[in-house]
Amino acid sequence: MKKLFSLVMAAAIALCVLAHPAHVSALTVAEAQQVADQVVAGSGLSVHPQGIDSAGQPGFQFVGPESEDLSIDIDPKLGVVRYFYWGRRMIESRVVRFSLAQALANAEKWLRENHINRDDSYLPLRSELIDHGLGGIEYLFVWTKVVDGIHYPSAMFLDASAATGEVVGFQWVDHPVTLKNLKPAFSAEQAMQAVRDKSKKSWSGDAHLVITSQQVLQWSVRLVGQEETEYTPERGQSRVEKFLVADVDAQTGVVQSFQVGWLKDGKRVRLRPPVPTPRSNSVVQFWPSWRDGGRSFGYWQWTEQEAAAQPRKSGSYRSKLIGQEGSLSSLLLASPSFIITNPAWSDRSQRVAFGDRGGTLYVLDLKSGSIGRLYDPERVSQQMPAWDSQGRQLALSSTHSGSDDFEEDIFVTRVQDKLSAVSGRDLKCVAALAGRDTLPVWTPDDKNILFAHQESDSSGAGAWSMYRVRSDLSRLAKDYEPPKQIVAGLLAEPERLSLFPDGLRVLISYSGNDYGLKHPPQVLDIAAKSLRSLRWPVLHDPDLPKGQPLIPRELVVSPDGQRVAFSAQRWSGNTRDEGAVCLYTCKLDGSDLKRATSPASTSPQVHQYPQPGITALNAWEKLQPKPNLGVLTSPYK
Repeated sequence: MKKLFSLVMAAAIALCVLAHPAHVSALTVAEAQQVADQVVAGSGLSVHPQGIDSAGQPGFQFVGPESEDLSIDIDPKLGVVRYFYWGRRMIESRVVRFSLAQALANAEKWLRENHINRDDSYLPLRSELIDHGLGGIEYLFVWTKVVDGIHYPSAMFLDASAATGEVVGFQWVDHPVTLKNLKPAFSAEQAMQAVRDKSKKSWSGDAHLVITSQQVLQWSVRLVGQEETEYTPERGQSRVEKFLVADVDAQTGVVQSFQVGWLKDGKRVRLRPPVPTPRSNSVVQFWPSWRDGGRSFGYWQWTEQEAAAQPRKSGSYRSKLIGQEGSLSSLLLASPSFIITNPAWSDRSQRVAFGDRGGTLYVLDLKSGSIGRLYDPERVSQQMPAWDSQGRQLALSSTHSGSDDFEEDIFVTRVQDKLSAVSGRDLKCVAALAGRDTLPVWTPDDKNILFAHQESDSSGAGAWSMYRVRSDLSRLAKDYEPPKQIVAGLLAEPERLSLFPDGLRVLISYSGNDYGLKHPPQVLDIAAKSLRSLRWPVLHDPDLPKGQPLIPRELVVSPDGQRVAFSAQRWSGNTRDEGAVCLYTCKLDGSDLKRATSPASTSPQVHQYPQPGITALNAWEKLQPKPNLGVLTSPYK
């Protein structure tokens, strides 16, 4: 297989850099298959129509025999490879045994061994250690194409394990440049001054020209200025520099977006407040969901002790999907290699949709133990799944290819009865406002989807609002109705939206961090278009009345609308003691607080699925390679 990957990558990249053949019309399926055969002759690749791209042409995506390891996209008009990805499943290790220089040397060697030749136009752009939190630590290396000082929208990305130094992912993206006018109307100094005027910062900096994948010539500006104080438990307090990055249209001089961060020794860092923390958490339980009419819970759990164990060691699971009724818990799925995120439960269809930290969505059938995958060939982030009332359709948010962190759209897809059935043709984009569209929730009649929206012209903490959009019409439909704003002026970035059973109110919980929330939860009255903050009393775990106050996160309303479930850290306040993130319930006014889960790291009963030999412990491994539910292709379908 390694030899196949080597030949595939060499052939794919060779096709990427060939002169573009002229095609009067879009490729047929047979013609696209011929292009794929040139890349991986005899490998058993199958071709799947991608749907409609932004130009209204059909596209094609090829998945290898091991669908997680290989993906190739064919440009339907030019007939050339425009995207190539190879990767292996990551083990989310937090151990760093290789330095940046050692990992880069391994990466360069890997490129040579796999015959991936970078011409002189590809220059190093980024080399850094990326901390994904619970998702592990890895090195990221990026080379970008630069012609006459202009950064083109073509790049190579390589991921390397910080623990082993081996290459675990490679991506090549080649966007053709069709822009004719490459002469900017505004100079670099004028672009920097425009950013200074907008940000009201008189800092020094630099700028370079960039052609985006949307064929826009813009200045990428970075300004560095005042010093701040940083705190981390490892280093204590130190001085860092505040910086600002922005994009400026090179023809109009308009500042498109900007964001702020901090630099230490030339590397980006995060500021953390000087607050005490527990020495560890015995258990971490997140994202509660009411089940069985409010009689039980579903959630995912992670334990630091098991995460620190050797990967794939018998009995060691990094992330668990758990169902709980009363004090009895049942393990429904165990993942030895990645973190399960944001599970959405459907009692009607007996299915659970969940994500991983890499941006892929999965569906687990609780009746059979089978697993399907909603696969994106361009490693685009897919997250925040939400079921309709019948458990047949999923709404989700996705960042599409070529966009930045501030571009997310809302999609809807129908999940077939058989999880191995391809349903990519049912996938449609229902909302794509300029900026971030995320956290979709269905109205009780399934006719509309509510979602949170952040304007694109923001610094990472800009204006948020709530919108409504019809769930049955794609953006290409003739009678499509654009999303309608319900209310503007949310306090901050929402963390979770939960609809009351009457469909008239939405409970909004806001993002925070391990040290506290800046904003209390709010209730949105949809008809009145008004927001009301929940002012709860200070909450303490019933067994720790003198411990640290509970900080409610990820709030969700019960099916009868009378109670709220949430996750919160339970801790005595003594840095020598362990903490635990548990699930709690209370009434809407904060009274009658109860802890729903145990703070101890216990082993729940392992669920046995009806399919012979399938249990919660081996369901993931038994069903390799995982079948595709569909393919995310274009935000414009």
